[in-house]
Amino acid sequence: MKTVMVTFSGTATEGDLVALTYTTPRGGASNARYVVRGGDTPDKIASEIAMDIMSGKGEYGGGAAFGAVAKGPVVMVTCSDTVSDASFYATVSGAGTEEIQIDTF
Repeated sequence: MKTVMVTFSGTATEGDLVALTYTTPRGGASNARYVVRGGDTPDKIASEIAMDIMSGKGEYGGGAAFGAVAKGPVVMVTCSDTVSDASFYATVSGAGTEEIQIDTF
């Protein structure tokens, strides 16, 4: 099982699109996305990204291969053995004032 820690920091700018994407060697990519709203904090962004990963409507598949929990500005993503070869990266579109650090264990 692979664990990925995603830490959000910086200033949240309304309208920015924050995305956490995974890819696998088999191809394709899936995203958890959140559009920042006025008054949001890194903690709120982390919470929304975790909820999108766990949502049955999200591209991550609603927890079948991935699990996610947010605590403060950090999202811990767990990957089942079937997707342990997944690679993660993050993007910010818009003003880009948010910062994202990804650590894989």
